[in-house]
Amino acid sequence: MFKTWDIIIAGAGIIGVSLALELRQRGADVLVLERGEPGRESSSAAAGMLAAADPETPPALRPLVLQSARIFPEFVRRIENLSGMSVDFRQHGSIALLAESEAPPAHRKLTPEELRRLETSLQPQNYSAFFLQEDSVDPELLMQAALKAAQKAQVDVRSHAAVEQMQSRASHVEVVAGGEPLRARQAVNCCGAWSGSPVKPRKGQMLYLQPQTDRLLTHVFRAPEVYLVPRSSGKILVGATVEDVGFNKTVEPETIHHLH
Repeated sequence: MFKTWDIIIAGAGIIGVSLALELRQRGADVLVLERGEPGRESSSAAAGMLAAADPETPPALRPLVLQSARIFPEFVRRIENLSGMSVDFRQHGSIALLAESEAPPAHRKLTPEELRRLETSLQPQNYSAFFLQEDSVDPELLMQAALKAAQKAQVDVRSHAAVEQMQSRASHVEVVAGGEPLRARQAVNCCGAWSGSPVKPRKGQMLYLQPQTDRLLTHVFRAPEVYLVPRSSGKILVGATVEDVGFNKTVEPETIHHLH
C-alpha cells in the first residue's frame, strides 16, 4: 500500500526547501523531490541582492516583493537558528548610479560628500548616486543552511528524483519521480526554470574578486551595466550577463574578462 504524504514538492531550490520547512513546522509530512543535486541550480548561483525597489519589477508583483523584503530578516533568523549557520545577511543598503529622471521614489540622492563618506573608492561619472535601503545575502550559504535546517526538521529531500508526472485524483495527487509512483494529499511545483511555460531559463555569468585591500566595498553597488555585491569575507561578486540561451551553462572566458 502506498504511503500518502501530506505534501510533495517538486524542486529542492531555496523556494521548495523553504516551503517544505514552513509546512513541516506546521505539522505536515513533506517530501521534496529534486531532479539533480538540491540547491545547485539558480538558488546558489544568484547574486543575493534583495532588491525590493527594483524599477524593473512588474507593477503587479511589487506589493509581494515589498512584503517579502519586510519578512526576510525573520526568515533568515529562523534559518540560522535551525541550521546553526550564518548566511551572511547584510543590511548596509545599496548605492545606485542613475540618471536623475530614472530615480524611483525609494531612491535618495546622495551629495558627493555623502557618497565619499559611504564609499571612498567610488567615483561615478555622468550619473548621479542614490542610496536605497536594501539587504543582501550569500545565496550559497543560505541554500546550505536551508538544507541543513530541513534535515534537522526531518524533511525528506531526495536528489536525482526528477518529477515526470503530477496527476490530480479525487482525494489525492499521484506523482511519478524517477519511475517511482508516489502519492500526496497535495503537490506543489517549485521547479523554477524547469516548471514549464511561461517560465523559461536565463543565463547569467558572474565572477568573484578578492581585493588586496580589506573592506574595499561595504554597500551593494548598481550601475547601468554592472553590479557589485560585497561579502563579509571580503570577496566582491561582479555581475552579470542576461542571456536567453536555454540551459546552456558554459562560462565564456571573454565574457568574464569583460566583467573584470
